Amino acid sequence: MRIESLHIDRFGKLRDFDLTLEEGLTLIYGRNESGKSTVMAFLRAMLYGLNGKSASIEQNDRRRYMPWGEISMGGSLRLTDGKQRFEIIRVFGQTKKSDTCRVTELDSGEVLPLPAGEEPGKMLLGVEEGVFADTLFVSAAGSRPGGDGAALSEKIRNLIGTGEQDVDLTRVIERLHNAKNEIQPRTRGKGELNDVRAQLDQARAALLENGKTAVRVRELKQKVEKLSAGDKQNQALRLRMADQEGALRRLGDYRQQTAALDERIRTLDAGLQQEQHREEAGAGEKTMSGKALCLIWIALAVLTAVLSVALGLAVSNYLFAGLLATMGFCILYMRQKDKMELAPAGDTARVDELMRGLSAARRERAMYQAQIVQLEGQIAQMQKAIDREMAPNAAQDQEALVAARVELEGLLRGRESDETLRKRISVLEEREKRLLRRYEALDMAEEELKNAAKDRQSGFMPELTADMEKTLSRVTAGKYVRAAVSQSMELSLEPQSGAMQPWAYFSGGTVELMYLALRLSLVRLLEKHGGPLPMLMDDPFVLFDDERTRAGLQVLQENAAGRQMLLFTCHERTEELSDGARTVRMED
Repeated sequence: MRIESLHIDRFGKLRDFDLTLEEGLTLIYGRNESGKSTVMAFLRAMLYGLNGKSASIEQNDRRRYMPWGEISMGGSLRLTDGKQRFEIIRVFGQTKKSDTCRVTELDSGEVLPLPAGEEPGKMLLGVEEGVFADTLFVSAAGSRPGGDGAALSEKIRNLIGTGEQDVDLTRVIERLHNAKNEIQPRTRGKGELNDVRAQLDQARAALLENGKTAVRVRELKQKVEKLSAGDKQNQALRLRMADQEGALRRLGDYRQQTAALDERIRTLDAGLQQEQHREEAGAGEKTMSGKALCLIWIALAVLTAVLSVALGLAVSNYLFAGLLATMGFCILYMRQKDKMELAPAGDTARVDELMRGLSAARRERAMYQAQIVQLEGQIAQMQKAIDREMAPNAAQDQEALVAARVELEGLLRGRESDETLRKRISVLEEREKRLLRRYEALDMAEEELKNAAKDRQSGFMPELTADMEKTLSRVTAGKYVRAAVSQSMELSLEPQSGAMQPWAYFSGGTVELMYLALRLSLVRLLEKHGGPLPMLMDDPFVLFDDERTRAGLQVLQENAAGRQMLLFTCHERTEELSDGARTVRMED
């Protein structure tokens, strides 16, 4: 993939700016503030968008490159892979939400849909912005990758191994391993296969148990039939026993009624005795009243005689006075007698009522007592008949019949048929086979990927290091013979005379040279598995002397064959040392 041309409508200080680019090494020369960095920023923005979250203008490209007094900026970029041509048209607003982007395949005019969250650079170049910034895009900050070296290393390995930088073999292997564990864990655990095998064991055990149960069911059915026949013979006996139970219930009722009547009789007797005591008390009061009248008569007679003597009355008068007294006494006596005859000695109606109630209660009790005696006799006769008719083991047989029926019901309830169990066993066995095949496939894939990861791990760094050492030796005229690259993309260098030392021990120019060589090697590895890619560099030789600058430019020209390299510089000596490389002047 290479850039054919770009057109800037508005971006930073540039307006209506066009630039046509070719394959190979191209020097884009311009003095300071001519717009070189702006063009590089535009190319990156067209491929991967603009960051706009930071409040700092230096770290916020949207604010940094938005033209004064404008609310939008943008342009177009054309690229080709030699077979197809593509055009990216973008407009950047005040926020990311206001941005627009369209990717068109120029030959067909088809607008290519962008996956959600994906930028055109990822779709067309095959690398995300982080990899692009640490390999293909060398900013003015220097050649040393600015991101996470370990992450970059992992992404490069992924690209080399799978063609996708986000497809991590380690994670894929982990997922395969987890999928295997879900089927059959190496340590003790449930697992799908273990669960299926447990169900198989249960179904097979149930089928085996069905065979044993069938024998017991036959035995119980025979026992139930035998006991049921004896039970039918005892049906008349059970009816007689039921009659006896009814008679016993009636006997209990009669006894309760008798007890209630006894209580009623006692109550009536107590009431009658009370009334009799009251009548005796009334007769005594009548006797005492007659005596009182006699005493009154004597007292009056004595009083009359005394008065006659005291007053000197004649005898006749005395007799007359006695007669008067006698008459008064008689009058008083008759009145008192009438009163005594009219006063009742007791409540006769109440006594009669009590007598009638007591008589009725005693008759009713006698009736119940006769029925009790009769029922007791009947019950005794029933018991004798039951004892004669009941077989010696009838009770035991009845209990055995109930127990046999309960056991038989328990064996038959919830019991799956042999046919159902055989079908389930067949389904489970087939499921077990599928799981085993899946497990074997996952295991094989895991082992293959592990081997591939080992090969990639063992081959990636040596290949990268060997390629980088060639570039270093070429640029330094053999001064540095060996280099080492860690998993985090940290470099070490070994001179002809001395030991291997980390990059921090070397000069700034040597460090820039080391990491430029690393970037060139990384780009070659990326292109090896994905095709040529454009490389953008902002004055990578600013810290180099003329000798190393000339050697570096020669290396770039050699590496530019079949790919596109854009070197932005403000130094005329770079153009002079390029040995005839194509140059585009920003002033032109």
